[in-house]
Amino acid sequence: MSLDRYLRTWGCDFGKLVFPYSKFSTIEEMRNCTQFPSIEDFQVDKDIDVEVYKKCKNLFQTRMALPTNDPMKWYNFSDYLKYYNLSDVSPTAKALQNQFELFQTEFQLCSYQCMGLPQFGRKAMYKMYDKNAPAIFTFPEQSEATKIFRNGIVGGLVNVYKRHVTLDQSEDVPPAAKYNKNGKLLLISAHMP
Repeated sequence: MSLDRYLRTWGCDFGKLVFPYSKFSTIEEMRNCTQFPSIEDFQVDKDIDVEVYKKCKNLFQTRMALPTNDPMKWYNFSDYLKYYNLSDVSPTAKALQNQFELFQTEFQLCSYQCMGLPQFGRKAMYKMYDKNAPAIFTFPEQSEATKIFRNGIVGGLVNVYKRHVTLDQSEDVPPAAKYNKNGKLLLISAHMP
């Protein structure tokens, strides 16, 4: 998903700015550029909304026209590049906050404690797992599920699925993740090789 779409999805009304990625090869070229590039320079890489282009051009021209002693004054296109890069940071942080707050509400899990969305997804999946369901399952050799797995794997069936096991008795998981088949708590032996 594009950054612009991500920001709109998570409630940030910030509109992404535009940049002519293919126009400049070096920072020196940007420093020598004191006129806002044409819309065609921006459209080399992707379609550009004319209104967004006009907004960015107006911003550039306004900042360039400021008096020399004004701290908001721009001197060349490298100033626009800096503004362009920094303009993504605050809206993205706000969008992430909105996303993580929704995840917290819906899954009662703190996203900030996960190393990434895959880890969060795994924790959310286990949280929704029926506590009375078996933690391990298999398919008969000739089942449709086995055929689907085999058709999607190149080089033989080599995927290894790790059973979820925890020694944290406060963790909310299926019983099979805490107890062995005899109903005893799983413990790590100090004499393990």
